[in-house]
Amino acid sequence: MRAIEVLAAITTSDLTGLYPKIMTAVETEMREARFGAQLVKENRDLTGKGRTLTVPYRSRIAYSGTTAVGYVAEGTSPTEVKATYTTVEVTVTKIGASFKVTQEAIDSVAVDIIKDQIAEVGEALADFEDWMIMDELYGASEVTTIISGDTTMTLSGPILDILEYRETDASGTDKMSEITYIDAYLNSANGQVFVSATYTNVYFKYKKSSRTNWFEGVGTVTVADYIDLVKGRTEMKKLKYHPNICVFGPDHEAKLLEDSRFIDASQYGAREPVLNGEIGKAAGLKLLTAIHTYGRALLFLDTDKAAWLILKRELDMKLKELPEEDSFAYYFYRECIPAVIHEDAIVLVAVDYTV
Repeated sequence: MRAIEVLAAITTSDLTGLYPKIMTAVETEMREARFGAQLVKENRDLTGKGRTLTVPYRSRIAYSGTTAVGYVAEGTSPTEVKATYTTVEVTVTKIGASFKVTQEAIDSVAVDIIKDQIAEVGEALADFEDWMIMDELYGASEVTTIISGDTTMTLSGPILDILEYRETDASGTDKMSEITYIDAYLNSANGQVFVSATYTNVYFKYKKSSRTNWFEGVGTVTVADYIDLVKGRTEMKKLKYHPNICVFGPDHEAKLLEDSRFIDASQYGAREPVLNGEIGKAAGLKLLTAIHTYGRALLFLDTDKAAWLILKRELDMKLKELPEEDSFAYYFYRECIPAVIHEDAIVLVAVDYTV
């Protein structure tokens, strides 16, 4: 097989022979760069079975209350209990990327442009897949609404991120500096925003969360604290799940690193593997930090139960010769979708919830 570095005067048969090596290189780049895939379980049940998968979800039987397991008096029947089932229906989507290389570039450039492009495609696909997974775990969706200045507005859902605030409409003057108050989370599980401007019909775009289990942090209101880790772990245990990972943005890293109860990942030794982005442990949790996060919340996961990454089509490449352009085009495709399966295996704790 010809090495990727030697691509001058190549033929179509040469390119066909390079297919396994190119695919291996892209998959390696993806694997090394993937972050979100560590937080979900992979599922391949859709292989050859259409594009939609119906996943049954079993509820937990209550341990207190009138319909729960309890004491039984002599001569009486115990309370009838049962786990109920609902379903999550998931339809896979296709993601992809491509690059094109001219014969002149192959012949004349001193660097290995094919290898460079492969590295970039692998990282870009991993980056896009990460955002898909993390947005699903956070329950993130984009919302556009119209608000008025000098008014406290209650929004539909906890605020993960403010994207735009513009006078009049999406093409109006940027007014992000006019935002004087944000409460990303209230006890009613909605956020609030107050703006100082007096404009009417102001265009406001933000990311909200649809996740059910939101709680207010108990440490400072801007940076995560050890006590916030304990809060998230405790709240999930109340839901009868067992958190093993907490994910947060880089802004919250410094204070946790300074805590005497934090165990740095470099101190693990060879006892266990270190995940991508793992900085250490605290409060019985592996702590992961990455850019694919929303800084206003800590994300707690029981990764054995929380979500799946459903794969229908593994990474696939198609090659096209373009004689009219004296070029070769490489197309990469993957069919997958992340899906939260057990809602209660995810807890979010609002930490950076005011400005």
